[in-house]
Amino acid sequence: MIKIVNRDGFDRYEDDDLPEALGTGLLPPRPGDKKGPLLSSVMPVLTPEQAIERSELIDHKAVWESLVGLPDYQNGVGSCASWGLAIAARAVRRDHDHEDVRLSGASVYPHVNGGRDSGSHLHENMAFGRDRGIAPHALMPNLRALRKSQIPDAAEKARGRFRLVEPLRLTTEMEIVTAVLAGYAPVIAIQVTGQWRKFDESDNWLLAPSGRGRGNHCEALAPGYVRYDAKTGLFRLVKMTSHHLLAADPNYGGDGHDEFGRRSRGYGDRGLCEITFKDHLRYTMDVHRPYAVTGTVDDPEAANPMPGVAA
Repeated sequence: MIKIVNRDGFDRYEDDDLPEALGTGLLPPRPGDKKGPLLSSVMPVLTPEQAIERSELIDHKAVWESLVGLPDYQNGVGSCASWGLAIAARAVRRDHDHEDVRLSGASVYPHVNGGRDSGSHLHENMAFGRDRGIAPHALMPNLRALRKSQIPDAAEKARGRFRLVEPLRLTTEMEIVTAVLAGYAPVIAIQVTGQWRKFDESDNWLLAPSGRGRGNHCEALAPGYVRYDAKTGLFRLVKMTSHHLLAADPNYGGDGHDEFGRRSRGYGDRGLCEITFKDHLRYTMDVHRPYAVTGTVDDPEAANPMPGVAA
């Protein structure tokens, strides 16, 4: 790995080698994994023109600031799909003005990883979140738990309160955009490469293009944030990170070092950055179909169609 130490003393990495576990936690789907209702079967999919019109009504700066605190920390294990699920569920609850409870991907991962740190399938995480739920972070302090026996009884008992409303499968860019504008949080696959920490910081933290990979990492998209870039003709979305570089971010209680002792700024803008379908999702969606998290069981209105859209 090539390490560049900037004049400010913070490390930078410039080749395709990545820190431990990052980009190794999302397993490819198996035959039959792509299950569940399609978003298009329960609500109309917006046209680009409709989406542009709606995006122009969004106060993007205010929404961005409201997302601070949602990114989380998977602590170096391959639990990205479980954390994508947990972050998405918390984000949707917050977007719908329900009690803000930090949910733990670590409470899900031991149930879907076969008892070892070998990653997990997106569909199995979604099914577990729907059927069993996600425990609050306060009851699941062990972020590196790999076996079900490491989950406290209190966490197992509490997870039922935070079961998902049936997640909706997404198959196109406009379905993803429609879901985000409806206040849902898609859980998506992205290809982690050496570009992972490269941003255009003068352009609101737009992530560098990630290449044509099949998808090796899972994250959640923020509900309510779609920004249309008229110069490129692309919709911009916000992803909320869960990987270990966030642990260094003082905004999240870090001390300026990641778990390997390296000095780091954390990731993006407080764990947030923009992505586009063209640069980050169009190839991964050939393999991994995203799911939109629409709400939890104590949030019955979250599954309703978007107000004001004719059927």
